[in-house]
Amino acid sequence: MEVDSVFLKGSSHLVCEDYTRVLRKIFGGVVAVVSDGCSASPHTDFGARLIACSAANLVGAKTEKPMADEEFWRSVAKQAAELASDSCMSVECIDATALVLLWHEDKVSVGAMGDGWVCALHRNGALDMWHISEEHSLPGYPSYLLNTGNRKALREVSKHKTISHYTLIEGELFMTEEQVDPLKPFTVEFHKAGTASVAVLSDGANSFTYPGGNIMPPMVAVVELMDFKQYKGEFVKRRVLSVTKKWRKMGIGHYDDLSMAAIYMG
Repeated sequence: MEVDSVFLKGSSHLVCEDYTRVLRKIFGGVVAVVSDGCSASPHTDFGARLIACSAANLVGAKTEKPMADEEFWRSVAKQAAELASDSCMSVECIDATALVLLWHEDKVSVGAMGDGWVCALHRNGALDMWHISEEHSLPGYPSYLLNTGNRKALREVSKHKTISHYTLIEGELFMTEEQVDPLKPFTVEFHKAGTASVAVLSDGANSFTYPGGNIMPPMVAVVELMDFKQYKGEFVKRRVLSVTKKWRKMGIGHYDDLSMAAIYMG
């Protein structure tokens, strides 16, 4: 088993508001988290760290609900909010997404609140990709579970989020789509017997731009980033830096912050 992560600043940001966290749990599991802070809220570079660290700390704990339960994400937000308060920061700083990978007992469990990508490369060569996109680009952050006013305001503007599921196998692409409540957690599980690696990415993967201003189709970027050459050590960092360096020479850049975490099950 290997785990790695990386986060990079986008060209439109002064500071990177994405963050990743990898943590080995005392019960033998491993956690990797991606968090993307809201640019419209204050100090979310700091808040994304609090959300990522809180999610990594709480996931898999016997005292916590599973990631499919809203109460787990409320606990994540509550812990992050307490840490923000202890640091004399506004609670709005924790307006950030959380995409979580948990490796335990030969499987990876995934949970996500907010937008981004979940990807799984299977041993038969198939690549599954779930794109979680929010109506009007308004993610349902875990922090909104602490504030009734925020939940109400979100649902007045964003009636749903869309889960687009793509499967790429032997050069053919299949796609299904569903719409769910904007604050419903997304969860999925993968077992070692059938799946080699699982990754989560922030929506910065949607921001790669060709010379002239046209946006690269996000799936093109995600497929390229998932094409790991080998899995030893810092395999995510190597892949992301290799792809971004190659594209930069071609005049292709990402204007939004980009973060990615992955677990290779061996």
